Amino acid sequence: MSSSLLTDPALNIVSLARQFQDLSAGNMTFATIPNEGPQLIYPDGVETAIVQVDTAAMPGFVNRLQGKPADAALAGAHAAAPSSVSLDVLNGTSITGLAGRNGDALRAAGFKVDTVDSTAPTADTTIEYPNGTQAGAKAVAAAVPGASLAETASVHKVTLVLGANGVQVKSLLGGQPAQSGQSARPAEHAAGHPAAPSRQPNCIN
Repeated sequence: MSSSLLTDPALNIVSLARQFQDLSAGNMTFATIPNEGPQLIYPDGVETAIVQVDTAAMPGFVNRLQGKPADAALAGAHAAAPSSVSLDVLNGTSITGLAGRNGDALRAAGFKVDTVDSTAPTADTTIEYPNGTQAGAKAVAAAVPGASLAETASVHKVTLVLGANGVQVKSLLGGQPAQSGQSARPAEHAAGHPAAPSRQPNCIN
């Protein structure tokens, strides 16, 4: 087998195999690497699903797996004043108007909300932020308890992506549950909000 693999010269494959001999499903933990969500392409007319890996978020992901701070700069940053933070809010669920309601709640809390729109289906609510905006990301995290934070070059400002796990702005948690409906994109646009900037993949994985 070793002749068919490219490995680190210091790796002892036999020793590695012995470490795995007692491994069972009960003591395995699974994690999903950062990605831009599924997208459909049609090579030769055949519908094919691809997933774009968010390479910019990978270092933080690996750090979290190792129990290290995902972003040392984030760990040392102090939350900015809400009035100094501009952000976008994207709806990654099928709940109509969810981004609009969260955007309004963030404005009421003092934030400057720019784009309110829909995006690809998202499992978990995430605060995405480019390097240099850690203080703003922390401020939004304080307003959205339970949201995960991910540094990524795929956004140009702090961006709240609402996911199917129900995490949203804390001031909305005591209200009536939102109703599921058709795709949220028409509802968000109907409110007069500008469309979100396109985040097209630059490669196929």
